[in-house]
Amino acid sequence: MNIKTYLLNANGQFDGLEEVIETTFSETIQKIISVIPIDYVDVIVSDYPRNIIPNYGLGGTAWTPYRAELNIDPKFPNIKEQIKKNFPQTIAHELHHCMRMKCLGHTETLLDALIQDGLADQFAVEITGLGPEAWSTAIYGDKLEELLNKAEKEFGNSNYDHSKWFFSHDKGEIPHWTGYSLGYYLVGEYLKNHPDSKASTLYATKAEDFIK
Repeated sequence: MNIKTYLLNANGQFDGLEEVIETTFSETIQKIISVIPIDYVDVIVSDYPRNIIPNYGLGGTAWTPYRAELNIDPKFPNIKEQIKKNFPQTIAHELHHCMRMKCLGHTETLLDALIQDGLADQFAVEITGLGPEAWSTAIYGDKLEELLNKAEKEFGNSNYDHSKWFFSHDKGEIPHWTGYSLGYYLVGEYLKNHPDSKASTLYATKAEDFIK
């Protein structure tokens, strides 16, 4: 395994948190590499407020197949416990993105993006044994069906508005976190219909296969 982590701590903002970050990362990586053949990834851990989910204290981005960034707010209440509890989901989510990008490249269409995040969130559940994150089930019931019908019209659109579908904060037609909920649902339905499959076995499966 060649997955390296770099904790950015020149100004000491993570002093006192180094051990819990490193231990949680190491334990989670061992679980991840036991089920997917991920390798050669540099993982940066930093305090980057613009990429931290509000009221969560954590965030992350997979930039390329070989580079991910994990963000932690060291001032978040009870941050040590938050790292122990929820950092594994963040790690699993972003590294699944890296693995999928290595196989299929970056997302192009709305459907690609929905399935990529749906798979990553299902993978986090698989790795941690915990329930889905808030964004995975933010939209449900009749509203989910309504938005899925709307999304279907843009599935093949490579010029879709990513912010609108995933991060809309206004009171418009697409609620906040819609993309995550739709993706989690679509992948979940696929897993129900293919009980021998797991998110850890589907990282190279094309997005179109999830809606056949």
